[in-house]
Amino acid sequence: MSLSKDLQAFYLQCTCSRSSRRFCTYKIIPLVFLLCLCLILAVLILHLTVVLEAEESSNNMKEAIGEVETEKKDEDAGNIEEVIKLESLKDEAKKVFDNRPPELVNNRDCQVHNFVFIKCMKCATETMGTILRRYALKNKLSVLLPRGINIYLGWPYMMEPSDYRPSSSSSGNRYYNCLIEHAIYNASVMKSLFPHQTRFISIIREPWSHFKSTFHYFNMQKLAHIVSDTPLSTYLQDIDTYEKIYKSPEAASHRYCIPDGFSVTKNLMSHCLGMKTGFPEGTADISKNTRAVQDFLNWTENEFALVMIAEYFHESLILLKRMMCWTMKDIIYKRVNSAKYQYEENDGDRAIHERWSRADYQLYNFFNESFWEKVIYQGKTFNQEVQAFTKIQNAVNVFCNFSVATGKIEPMFNMTKTVLTIPTTKFSLGFTFTAEECELLNSDLLSALKEQHEEHMKYEDKDPPKRTC
Repeated sequence: MSLSKDLQAFYLQCTCSRSSRRFCTYKIIPLVFLLCLCLILAVLILHLTVVLEAEESSNNMKEAIGEVETEKKDEDAGNIEEVIKLESLKDEAKKVFDNRPPELVNNRDCQVHNFVFIKCMKCATETMGTILRRYALKNKLSVLLPRGINIYLGWPYMMEPSDYRPSSSSSGNRYYNCLIEHAIYNASVMKSLFPHQTRFISIIREPWSHFKSTFHYFNMQKLAHIVSDTPLSTYLQDIDTYEKIYKSPEAASHRYCIPDGFSVTKNLMSHCLGMKTGFPEGTADISKNTRAVQDFLNWTENEFALVMIAEYFHESLILLKRMMCWTMKDIIYKRVNSAKYQYEENDGDRAIHERWSRADYQLYNFFNESFWEKVIYQGKTFNQEVQAFTKIQNAVNVFCNFSVATGKIEPMFNMTKTVLTIPTTKFSLGFTFTAEECELLNSDLLSALKEQHEEHMKYEDKDPPKRTC
């Protein structure tokens, strides 16, 4: 109320006389200035408020977008990691697989003659052995061979100099071209015996199938004194007891080439590839340490150019052919040491064995994934080449009477009683396969390789170690 009266009085004073109006003018100017200043300040405050609200809204939107992107990244993380890993493995594969045009596959100048094949027992390794021995014999390679009548290179022990014959290299050096017979992988020893560019290869098998094969092949039921209609399940239900019986000195005379204390059912493939599994007694055992096993597998993948998979034998052979720049004829085979057997299984049997032989399952899963990544790198023509080879192999099986059924061969092949003619395709030059070559697939080529060695190298064959075969 008093403010209103004061304003009215001020107005009257300002409208009275000229002197009063002059006075009023001097008094109003500061007020007007103050009012303008307040308006400017108000506008600035309003502008600042709008800017802050806009920035906050922008930040909220960014956070929302960030959350969505994070969720998307989390959702796709597995896929992205797989893509990155696959791209990395493709780069690694380029170092091994040249992916040459098919017309160059038969160029002898690009062939790889230096290789070490680590045979994992009961993994189609003898069938692979027939392929590799035939190649070594045909190309007159210097093969690292067992002494005397031995068939193993120290297996299941680490190989020692007393286990093998001297090199028969035509150049007179100490190096060998290839190793094919059973030996435990030992990087330092083997690399000292072979040229720098030697390819290390092996083959493995699905562990449950592998266990059943070894159980049958090594006659576990009889040697472990298992009396049961379901011997496989009986063994698994009391592994420790039956393993001790089988590995004991009392059973030694009935175990073929298996020393006391060695298990053929527990991590056998891992042992062949050089993993420390507790044999011989006193040796470290890393098989139960998941991290240590993974480190070993990562190291092994860098050591080996190719680990094949027995269940995918033809795919494995085509990978080998491409990597080594071999021909279709080089990888033709006859399946050997393939037995028929059947065991009744109970629920839980496989799970028991997976716990018992855990490192082998980890090994198989790791290299099975690596195998298919190599296949992917090969491109669309790979499956076509596998199919082309399968037709050739089927024709050879019929021609050599390896096939159980009489079967018919593709019209593209010309077959007489003595010669099978294979035409040229985009994957292979044409070639012939004779009846004599069928016999070669049936032969004991280890003996033939030893004879070839003795033709080129005279040496004193002292008694080989008696610890193994």
